[in-house]
Amino acid sequence: MTIRAPRLVPHCAAALLLLVLASAPVPAQTDPRMYPGNSAVEVPPATEAGSFAGTWIYASRDARVAIWITQVDGRWELRYRYFSTAFPEGFETDWHGHAEYFVREFPGVFDLTLNERSDDRLAGTWNWTLDLPGAARGEHASVELFRSGNGLTLILHFENFAYERREATRTRRAEAEQIWSFRKASNRLVLWDELPF
Repeated sequence: MTIRAPRLVPHCAAALLLLVLASAPVPAQTDPRMYPGNSAVEVPPATEAGSFAGTWIYASRDARVAIWITQVDGRWELRYRYFSTAFPEGFETDWHGHAEYFVREFPGVFDLTLNERSDDRLAGTWNWTLDLPGAARGEHASVELFRSGNGLTLILHFENFAYERREATRTRRAEAEQIWSFRKASNRLVLWDELPF
């Protein structure tokens, strides 16, 4: 004769687990840093190590970006180049961070304007618009650039970032905080075609 164990044991264990979880204290306020990803942006600490001078690169699934930074008469200036791998769009700014370009025959304007410059922090504004038939896109933010870690990481921190997209009569708007992390490719100004993307 075979004796079978009662099936109540798993149910009792589950009930006990629920009782323990229900009695656990609930924090009054959740720290957003506990949940990485889209729920929180943690700004890395700045460092005085290294120098802005040189070539910085950023690569993602959708884009390749380079920032060239140099001093002209003791004043930091930058050039910015963007190349989309997902959409036929790309441009390179002048040393004042300004570019006017076309996607097919449709105009785009990009400005990364520096208003504050020091040896360890650059700050300014980010404005980018593109007008396509039946649609328009705009990005606007305050930005700061600073080095982090051992001085070979450049942080581009977007504050008050607003994205707008207009299609026909409908406009969508999103606001977020963003951080892009660039790595130093060289202490010199490297040609785009020589960059190790």
